[in-house]
Amino acid sequence: MTKAIIFDFDGLIVDTESVWFEVYKETFQEYNVGLTIEKFSKVIGTSDESLWKYF
Repeated sequence: MTKAIIFDFDGLIVDTESVWFEVYKETFQEYNVGLTIEKFSKVIGTSDESLWKYF
């Protein structure tokens, strides 16, 4: 019986943002597009729409 479910939307328990940054960075590099942490940090906690527009 499930008594509780924990949602970690802000990365407090598991740091997923650094993993996503590396994945996006590697993918962008395949198309010769650079991605800095400064650019990526602008989309943390939002949708990825502006990141894809940049791409």
